[in-house]
Amino acid sequence: MLVTRDPITADGALLLKTYHCVEDRLSGAGLRLVAEVAANKVVVSFPLRVMNGRAAVFTRPHNDALSRLADERGWAVRRARLSTEEFVDVDKERGGTEH
Repeated sequence: MLVTRDPITADGALLLKTYHCVEDRLSGAGLRLVAEVAANKVVVSFPLRVMNGRAAVFTRPHNDALSRLADERGWAVRRARLSTEEFVDVDKERGGTEH
C-alpha cells in the first residue's frame, strides 16, 4: 500500500521560499500551513529580492504575521539573515519570542 492513514510527523519542516507563494494564492494559507504542519520546528525562508533584482516588499508583512501567530500560540521565534534570504525559525515546543 502506497498510502497510509497514519499521520506523518517530523521534528522539523523546511518551508524554503514557499510560504509567500502559498500566502499570495490564498490569504491565510501560509499561516495555516505553519500552524498545522506536524512538526515541532518550522523554518520559513523569504527571498530578500524578487526575480528582477528589486527588494522583496512582501517579506516584512509576512514576518509580522508569523510573529503574531507565534505570540498567539506561545511559540518561540528566532530570525537569521543571509545576503539573499531571511529565515524565521518557529519552535512550537518553546515559548516566548527571541531575536
